[in-house]
Amino acid sequence: MVRLHLKKGNDSLFLHDTTVKQNVAELVSDILAVYDLRLKVIRLCDEMQSLAKHGHFMPPNMQGLTEDQIEELKLHDEYEKISIPQGGSVECPDPIGRRSGKAPNEAMAEVIMKTITDAKEGVSNKLTAVNKNLDSERCARLLG
Repeated sequence: MVRLHLKKGNDSLFLHDTTVKQNVAELVSDILAVYDLRLKVIRLCDEMQSLAKHGHFMPPNMQGLTEDQIEELKLHDEYEKISIPQGGSVECPDPIGRRSGKAPNEAMAEVIMKTITDAKEGVSNKLTAVNKNLDSERCARLLG
């Protein structure tokens, strides 16, 4: 058994276990799959954080527009009525204008943030410090 320590510059990314007999092409494919899944988990966590702060995405044709522009163009969010967070929502406008501004209530936001924390810890580069490897199965479990 061989444990590879993958880094980007001086920063540790993750540890990967393999055997001496594994083909290099297969190894590279396995490592890329883990790396891509790890990035996917991180990106999903970032979007969930925005969801917890500012609610669901606006339709693409409404993103970045002010309230006045939306009224002037007579646009409406067809998912607004069915995208109400469970337990109600809190008004928190998105400064970028990508999200609706109807964030979930504090209890639901806490659940989302705990899920984010758990997922980020599951793919953290701090796993290398405790000598735990990261594999595609673990990443896939984190994605659901």
